[in-house]
Amino acid sequence: MVVFQKVSAILHKVLHEDIFPWLILLLSAFIIIISLNYIKIDKYFSSDFVIGRVLSVLESNLDDDPYVPGRKLGKQELVVNILYGEDAGKKFEIYNTLTKGHNILAREGYTYVFSIREEMSGDKVVWLYSYNRVPLLASLLLLFIVLVLFIAGKKGFRSLVGLLFTGVIILFVLAPLILRGIDPIFISIISLSLITVVSFLLISGFNNKSLISILGTLGGIISAGIICYIASKLAHLSGINMEKGEQILYIAEDYGIRINGFLFISILIASSGAVMDVAMSITSSLMEITKHNRDISSKDLFSSGMDIGRDLIGTMINTLILAFAGSSFTLLLMVVGLSMSFNQYINIPLISIEIIQGIAGSIGIILTVPLTNIAFIILEKRRNKNEEEISKS
Repeated sequence: MVVFQKVSAILHKVLHEDIFPWLILLLSAFIIIISLNYIKIDKYFSSDFVIGRVLSVLESNLDDDPYVPGRKLGKQELVVNILYGEDAGKKFEIYNTLTKGHNILAREGYTYVFSIREEMSGDKVVWLYSYNRVPLLASLLLLFIVLVLFIAGKKGFRSLVGLLFTGVIILFVLAPLILRGIDPIFISIISLSLITVVSFLLISGFNNKSLISILGTLGGIISAGIICYIASKLAHLSGINMEKGEQILYIAEDYGIRINGFLFISILIASSGAVMDVAMSITSSLMEITKHNRDISSKDLFSSGMDIGRDLIGTMINTLILAFAGSSFTLLLMVVGLSMSFNQYINIPLISIEIIQGIAGSIGIILTVPLTNIAFIILEKRRNKNEEEISKS
């Protein structure tokens, strides 16, 4: 018991001091190094995608798009200079075709992303692939970081570290291991559990508040995942029916991917943020209640927690549903524009998936409320009882 208390005290000190975020940053760097060196994914595309600059537009035969104002259709002849990669410094004369599906208007002096493919003859085929959006995205990211640090200070820094760790786990652990044939349901539960634990420890440190929030969050997101998994099975839906699911089929055989767990993963990731928010809000509120009324009964405490949860449920469910609706807005426009009948559009796989995910995520939020309340009452009451016994002795 004494050893446990000493270990707990050390962890409590480390997790509350500024050293913990730096440890997470080191762990993130370690994960990236391990992933890049030991969880290798073979290169799938034969082309290289590099940054280049348009030196001149030799010829431009363009017409206005009759349906999209400001957009052009036609063909351009360009001279481009590759800025990076093994072809850096080389100039190519290429044709850029602007169609309804691929519409990149080239201008002199601007940088773009070019695809370079070497043919069997050794000749290089260069194609204008996309706008170079890296400077804009980097500027927005920098603005976001500055605002978080300026407004939230140390708490903001800890939140940024948690966000970075989440990205590292998803990009360098979850995705590569799925591509290596690991069971997606198993690895997603492990990954989301790790993200949840680290996020709450960064926010609140090693204490009952974090533990209760972690238990409530894991209960909520796993419940949502289970409901989504069962519903998708009954509806004969799988990862193949998701957006880009058919494209995944082309690489599934090469990597041994198990597509059936993709819906489960998607709902875990999509609902985790809202569920974490609900769990932390309820825990913090109940902490304040017990702080000012230590003699409150478990029944009254649970009732108070449910009242708080009811207020949170309405806004969080609305947020989650709107997030799913926003991600499929073009699909909804297509349904309305084509005047589809109810039986026709409600059975479109993507529509059914969005509905299942929205409802499953909402149920996860709803279940988070009582689960967090129960965890709080059990753990916090036990802590108070232990403190009373220690004070008496």
